[in-house]
Amino acid sequence: MIRQAHVRGFTLLETLVALAILAIALSAAFRAVGATTGSADGLRERLL
Repeated sequence: MIRQAHVRGFTLLETLVALAILAIALSAAFRAVGATTGSADGLRERLL
C-alpha cells in the first residue's frame, strides 16, 4: 500500500478568514488615526 505524504499548509478558507480579519483590523486602525487627527486639529483651533 502506498501512502501519500500529508501536505501541510493553509487552506483557501483559512487564508480568506485571515485576510478578512486583517482588513477589519486595519480599517479600525485607520479610523482611530483619523479620529485622533481630527480631535487634535479641533484642539489646535481652540488654542489659537
